[in-house]
Order: sequence, then structure tokens, then C-alpha cells
Amino acid sequence: RHGDGKGGLQPDSDGRSGDGGKGPGASSGEDSDAAKKQAEEDARQKADAAARKQAELDQKRASEKAEAARKAEVARQAEADAARRAREEAERKAAEEEAERKAQEEAARKAEEDAAKKAKQAQQAEEDAAKTAKEAANKKAAEDAAKKAAEDAANQKSAEDAANKRAAEDAANKKAAEDAAKKAAEDAANQKAAEDEAKKKAAEDAARRAQEEAAA
Repeated sequence: RHGDGKGGLQPDSDGRSGDGGKGPGASSGEDSDAAKKQAEEDARQKADAAARKQAELDQKRASEKAEAARKAEVARQAEADAARRAREEAERKAAEEEAERKAQEEAARKAEEDAAKKAKQAQQAEEDAAKTAKEAANKKAAEDAAKKAAEDAANQKSAEDAANKRAAEDAANKKAAEDAAKKAAEDAANQKAAEDEAKKKAAEDAARRAQEEAAA
């Protein structure tokens, strides 16, 4: 604290001036002692004031030094926070780029797999179509051969029937020959109807099988 700056004689305990007790009879030795004490008191007060001023300066310097240290710590912390944020941002960006790269690789791999799968399916469909066409051709050839065999058999049967008819006409009387001719004609008509029905059924079966195969 600052001193009161007061010097001079101190009052007595009763509040009166310290020199009030002196009278004409006081000795010069007492005056010298009083002056000496006063000088010592003045010097002490000055020393106290100087010490207080020095303490105040020291305290001020210490406060300034502490404030400077605090500001330096704040600046260091801010710099560290900025570096940490920059590092975290760089790590986040790197993670995002890595995730995007993996996603692109996965998309490319899936697209390649899909393309390969579609190509394989197209090849399989082509092979199935070729197989179906070959089977249909073989079936048609077999049906044609069966039809031709049936026609040949029918022709042969007709020739045999004609020969038998002529032999019967030669061996029997005219009425028997007419009856035989009439019966032969009826048989031929019945046989023709049966053959037509058989051909119709064979054609319907072939058409049904072709539809089933096409549906499959």
C-alpha cells in the first residue's frame, strides 16, 4: 500500500503534539535525541514507502508476466486446436474418398458380373433355341416318314384290295361280284375316313406338342 507521506514528529499517546511537553527548561540533549529519532523515523518511513513501491512494481511485473503467459497458452491452445481440426478434417476427407473409391470399385465389379451373367444367359438361350429347332426338325422328319409309310401301306392295301376284288369278280357270279364291289367300296370309304381321322389326330397331336415346346 502507499504510505501516507506524512513525516515529522508523531503525536503523543494523548493526541497532543509531541513537542508540547517541552518548556524553557528542556536541555539541548533532549532536542538532539528528538531530532535523531525524528530523522530515523523519516528514514524508516521512506524505506517502507520505497519497499511498498518496489513490491507494487514487482506485483505488476508478475501480473504482466502471468498475463503474457496466459495469452501465450491461449494462443498455443488455439494453434493446437486448429492443427487438430485440420488433421481431423484431412482424416475425414481421406475416409470419404476411400469409401467413394470402394463404392465405385464395387459398382464396377457388379456391372461386370451382370454383363457376364447376361452374356451367359444369351448364349444359353441361343443354344436352347438351336436345340429346340433341331428337335423340331427331327420330329418333323420322323412324322413325314411315318406319313409316307402310312401312304405306302394304304397304296399297297388298295392294290391288294383291287386284286382281290378282281379275283372275286372272276370266281363269283355277277351279283356276288356286285356285292363284293359294293362292300369293297364301303370298306375303302370307311378306311379312308379312318385314315383321315388318324391323320387329323396326328396333326393335332403334333400341333399340341409344338405349342407345349414353344411354351416351355
